[in-house]
Amino acid sequence: MGEAQFKNADDYIKSFVPMVDFLAEVLGRNSEVVLNDVRNLDHSIVAIRNNYISHRQIGDPASDLVLRMSKQGKKESKNFLTNYSGKSSKNINL
Repeated sequence: MGEAQFKNADDYIKSFVPMVDFLAEVLGRNSEVVLNDVRNLDHSIVAIRNNYISHRQIGDPASDLVLRMSKQGKKESKNFLTNYSGKSSKNINL
């Protein structure tokens, strides 16, 4: 499924929201699942589930991790990241 099958990039990004819901349900309440649109890093969060973990909201900016990844570019064969640790805005381990 490629972006060409959608009217615009916004529709393409939104097509991944059901996957966010699915992953959040499969992974459970101890996992936050976030969909970022890196075209606008100041308001990149498009969908988020279990956001009680970080208290981030739809429309919030990209995390430091997303910023680092977008600057680094795709250097590996996969286009996703799993099993990483983060810190909240209050420096609490997530």
